[in-house]
Amino acid sequence: MAVADKRPAPGQPRIHDEYLEWFVEYDEGSHKVKRVTFTCEGPEYWRAMANGHPFSSPNWQFNARGDQQRVLALYRQFVSPDVKLDDLFHGDRYNPLNKWNTSHGAMHLTHPANTLGAEINLAADATVLRKGGDSTILSDQNDLIRCAGYGVEERASDPLIGSEINTLARQGALITLKNPVGLYMLEPNTSGWTAPDNSDPLSYWKILRGKPGYAVRAVYEVPPDKPFLVGDIEIGGKPIEFGGQIAQHVFVSLVGSYFGLGGELSEAQACIIPGMAPAMAAEREMADEAQAILKAHRNTLEGV
Repeated sequence: MAVADKRPAPGQPRIHDEYLEWFVEYDEGSHKVKRVTFTCEGPEYWRAMANGHPFSSPNWQFNARGDQQRVLALYRQFVSPDVKLDDLFHGDRYNPLNKWNTSHGAMHLTHPANTLGAEINLAADATVLRKGGDSTILSDQNDLIRCAGYGVEERASDPLIGSEINTLARQGALITLKNPVGLYMLEPNTSGWTAPDNSDPLSYWKILRGKPGYAVRAVYEVPPDKPFLVGDIEIGGKPIEFGGQIAQHVFVSLVGSYFGLGGELSEAQACIIPGMAPAMAAEREMADEAQAILKAHRNTLEGV
């Protein structure tokens, strides 16, 4: 967890890869955790807000212009009033790995796997019924992810999300993601948490962007009028020393809708690669592409 709380250098993404990232601030005197900011907001929205949309296809019929000043205002509101426009942009292009979203704060997701594209692909691929070598319809969450290749088996998120969606698909439902497409935080499960004054630990969770059930930015912080810090709150009898201790109790979800249970089932498809290992082909392709983008971005910043 200490490694997970290490602040990345500008130009480097955080290592949090479960669609939730955080930034920890410590009290200067006691060095205890003072404040933990969480975000699950996709980088695509921020690129579009900064540079317009679509910014890659000249054939799109409608275009939305970006607003750099709006991006700057939001950074100043939620990260620091010291943010400057030049900190966020390299020329006219938004830099998602700027210092205020890496070493100095967290405005939105940065890990290559934490994208809206990854969410959409996972949700779409999970609607496909899968069959094993004996033509039996698969239902186990690990069997499904190995067969379909829509994520990484070792994650807490991908197998569960895929299984929940595929369960509806096996019941004949028509499934879609709700608009706007996004990843959303639910409030943490604070069972087993204790505060020094026996106050409710959940009361220190505050949504900054979004609303209950649809939060994209939140902070965990004890008000200054209290005689203790976040680091004095215990989870399972252990004081909070790392943001990851809180993150383990925060649930992130994608939100969809369905109808037509009991409808006609689609034809089950064979596995992409029979017996495929957890290093899924789709996940590798996405990661390789994201790493190539990051490398190109760093080379641009360094003048290579």
